[in-house]
Amino acid sequence: MATRKLCVAILASLALAGALPAQSSYETDVAAGLKAYNAGDFPGAERAFKRALKDVEAFSPTDARVGQVLVNLATVKKAQRLDKEVEPLLRRAIVVLELALGPDHPDLASAHENLGMNYYDELLGKAGTTRSDIRRHYSALTGIGNTSGANLGLVTGRGAGVTTTGALAQAHQRAAKEDPEVVFFTKAEEHLKKALEIRESYFGGASAEIVGSLRDLGEIYVVTRRVEQAETVLRRALAIRGSLGGDDDAEAALVMNMLASVHRNNKNYAEAEPLYQRALAVQEKLLGPAHADLVPTLQAYAVLLKETGRRDESKQFESRAKDIQKRNPS
Repeated sequence: MATRKLCVAILASLALAGALPAQSSYETDVAAGLKAYNAGDFPGAERAFKRALKDVEAFSPTDARVGQVLVNLATVKKAQRLDKEVEPLLRRAIVVLELALGPDHPDLASAHENLGMNYYDELLGKAGTTRSDIRRHYSALTGIGNTSGANLGLVTGRGAGVTTTGALAQAHQRAAKEDPEVVFFTKAEEHLKKALEIRESYFGGASAEIVGSLRDLGEIYVVTRRVEQAETVLRRALAIRGSLGGDDDAEAALVMNMLASVHRNNKNYAEAEPLYQRALAVQEKLLGPAHADLVPTLQAYAVLLKETGRRDESKQFESRAKDIQKRNPS
């Protein structure tokens, strides 16, 4: 099961032009849905969001709040593993949000991101794996769900989708006939790029808000072995974190790990090693020397050391990783 990202909805952003009648229970139901979701009560969250949807649709079926609640419902469906119901909800949300807010409003970025990551999950499913499995294998990807922009999430007022053009749709169909996995990658990349494009336009090309979008793209490029694309977006993400004074925070460490994995997989060890070292130093500083999140970095660095002929050093890092795992069996 893919790690789910918990987001705090900005309820004020839902109070758009044309308020519902004072007697409406819309905001109450949205708040109840968020509370239930964060408590892990997904059936309760679904019921609350459906009540909110019915209420706002009665007021106006093209109100932006319809799109926002649809994004939240898709998130709940994803958490319940009802994957077949996710895509229709997000596509409907995109249509409503575009009509209500225009094609370049930042609220479109989330739905785009959600839909892109849903296609990414389908791509992984075709390969017989999941995001959780991938993130255990690629040290850099473990723990991404704990920071912004990596998974399906409740709408926050900064986020949702795009319209696929006819030409792209035809290209997807042709690709699917040749290789079903190609179409999922193509769709995932398309929607994640659109989310990035919207956020760049709204927040600027060197803002913290676009780092998550760059990292999402970096992940699908790493997993599908698109080395040049992965390196480009991850270097940019790391540079932005550094320019904002965040080159020693948890998100920077994750990006360093991902970029190191790209270099190590390409046998570019001279580039990979200092990145692993920096990532490990940041994680130790933030989490302490025995935190479970250090294990993937230690294991990945141990692999690099082994591949470069330093077996004794490799064993030391492997041993340290095993010791931490014993202390943190979960």
